[in-house]
Amino acid sequence: MSLSQIIWSVIGQVSPAASVSPTPAEALLELSPTPLATATPLLTPTPEVVDPSYAVRLIEFVVKGGPVMIPMILLAFFVFVLIVERYLYLVQINRGSQNFTAGFFKLWDSGKRAEATKLADDHPGPIARMLAAGIRAAHKDKETIRESMQEQALGDAPALNRFMAVIATIGTLMPIMGLLGTVTGMIKTFEVITIKGTGDPKALAGGISEALITTETGLIFAIPIILFHTFLSGRIERYLNDMEKFATRLLAGIKNNNGE
Repeated sequence: MSLSQIIWSVIGQVSPAASVSPTPAEALLELSPTPLATATPLLTPTPEVVDPSYAVRLIEFVVKGGPVMIPMILLAFFVFVLIVERYLYLVQINRGSQNFTAGFFKLWDSGKRAEATKLADDHPGPIARMLAAGIRAAHKDKETIRESMQEQALGDAPALNRFMAVIATIGTLMPIMGLLGTVTGMIKTFEVITIKGTGDPKALAGGISEALITTETGLIFAIPIILFHTFLSGRIERYLNDMEKFATRLLAGIKNNNGE
């Protein structure tokens, strides 16, 4: 055997495949089972999916609650409109009264009584009307001045408390309507038991669902209504206290001006 034949036989025994090294592209293809052209990116943005069945589930929830749900929802919508109206009204008159009283007593305390009187006559707020009534009775005795301002304040009190009784009544009525739905649901359940017995749970589920849903809905509506009523009542009470405070301040100024 020649020397060249011995060398080629040794190379073939070591590794016949090691004679050719793979290129970088071939090595990457061997590591990845998916071809590079069809590989899926690692970070794929997931589009936001809106659940279209939410409205359907809400309608089904209302339907399962029975006929009592309709007046409850209508009353809840109505009372929340009243709550928004009362809140905006109280914010408006409170903000206007703060600006008015600051300017009024600045003029009044500095001796500019005519300008202060004109400012009170031109302002539409309850506090301004009360102070204007006190100024018109300034030439009379102390008790008459106080009574004039109290009479004007009592005349404006219904505007401050408008719709508050309605809000309180609906807030109290909601759990009672929920209880009414509970009663009607249980009546349906017993009617099913009378006809089909207790062997069919699906037949009993309708009445029980109506009873529970109406009770839950009544409480869900009643709790925020009562909280909003308490909040609005507190703002009205603070406003009435401010009216009394400013009436006392004006009365003291008129008394000093008259030399009493």
